[in-house]
Amino acid sequence: MTPAKIIRGSVEALGTKFSAIHIDARNACVVFLSEGEDSLGTVAVSMPRGRLMLTQPLSSVLLGDRNATLARLIAERTAAKTGKLTLISVYLRNVDEGRAGPILLKLLDKVMRKEEETQR
Repeated sequence: MTPAKIIRGSVEALGTKFSAIHIDARNACVVFLSEGEDSLGTVAVSMPRGRLMLTQPLSSVLLGDRNATLARLIAERTAAKTGKLTLISVYLRNVDEGRAGPILLKLLDKVMRKEEETQR
């Protein structure tokens, strides 16, 4: 049995630090995306769509409402990319979703590429 992998990453943008923690288990992944220090924020969950389903991935906000749209978007994108149940936390303190969204997506892609490199 392989233990879950934990990958961290960060980036400086818009005068602040953004960080990511990606926990990858066999059948699911959990991602914490934060502005500043690592923190729990709005939490969304998404299930990947099945092979025969033609609908969008299913997602829902479990906790919070401040960055709900961004959390759902990132959860759905990650579930589709990994094919796993995905839980995403987005914590933004001063930067709005519109400006932080592209930064967090690039940071998550960077962290997921790190994971792929360690698997090789």
